[in-house]
Amino acid sequence: MTFLSSLAGLSVLLMLLAPPPLAPDASRTLFATGADDSVEQALESSVPIAPGRWRYVYVHHSRTEDGNAAALARDHLGLGDHFLIGNGRGCADGEIQVSHRWDRQLPAAPAGANVSADCISICVVGDFDRSTPTSAQLKRLEQLIHAIGKRCGVPSDNVLAIDRSGSAAGLGRNFPAVRYLRMVAPQMMRRQR
Repeated sequence: MTFLSSLAGLSVLLMLLAPPPLAPDASRTLFATGADDSVEQALESSVPIAPGRWRYVYVHHSRTEDGNAAALARDHLGLGDHFLIGNGRGCADGEIQVSHRWDRQLPAAPAGANVSADCISICVVGDFDRSTPTSAQLKRLEQLIHAIGKRCGVPSDNVLAIDRSGSAAGLGRNFPAVRYLRMVAPQMMRRQR
């Protein structure tokens, strides 16, 4: 009886500690925040990446205080981005959620922006007109951009962000662009008006 009670208690404890299931629009998620090469796992897809398929990376904020792939999905279209980087509210801080668009190598359709079919879209969760990204988000963004450059051949000159506050298509006025650019690499992000 004691043994069965212990097993039941352990089962309840394990269920409480288990991570939540993947968001419906995320084909997978990456929690590890260790080595840069761990991010390369996020670039795996069920459809092979064609050489030269991707030429640009577009980065923007969600303009929401929290979120994940399911919460930011647009009706039946799902998440318009290829990748989403969490802020600890809705998904783990620095967590990368990989959408069905990346898994199937489909074009991005981010909210509020028109991007070309050869552009990879990354959404960083947060409203950077009101707050700043977390250090974990900045680190993961840097790792993800470098991994995309290495795997897909996208040069750092082709990483784009729109300098537009008040819109989910931009990065928000509080995104630490200058500090981030120095941290990642010169010319890492080209700001457009």
